[in-house]
Amino acid sequence: MDERHDKLIQTALTRMEYVADKPLEEYKHAITVQLSIMTGSTLSYFATMNSAENVLTMIGWSKSAMGNCSMIDKPIVYKIEETGLWGDAVRERKPVITNDYKNLVKPTKKGYPEGHVNVVRHMNVPIFDETGS
Repeated sequence: MDERHDKLIQTALTRMEYVADKPLEEYKHAITVQLSIMTGSTLSYFATMNSAENVLTMIGWSKSAMGNCSMIDKPIVYKIEETGLWGDAVRERKPVITNDYKNLVKPTKKGYPEGHVNVVRHMNVPIFDETGS
């Protein structure tokens, strides 16, 4: 990693420590802001996975992601077996980066529903807690 990247991560971690005891909504907002800063994207989201590793629950979206999404039904709980590319990181247990969504040919690509935010590039990084807690 280069020095700039290290500094971004340190700054993000410091900011997350600052909001750790704040209300959940403030914490979720801080996470999406830091994700956007680290990636240079206006769109960010994060989800948690249940202990059986078969369901993802969306926890937070960046304000830009929600503001640009005109889907009528915005589900928050997804069966991993039914998710598209953003479930790949969990299934493959590694980061998955897509640089050209429109032209991507991959069995797990499902497209997106009408009104969904247009996806050009997508980075999906799983974080696993190996302690079992």
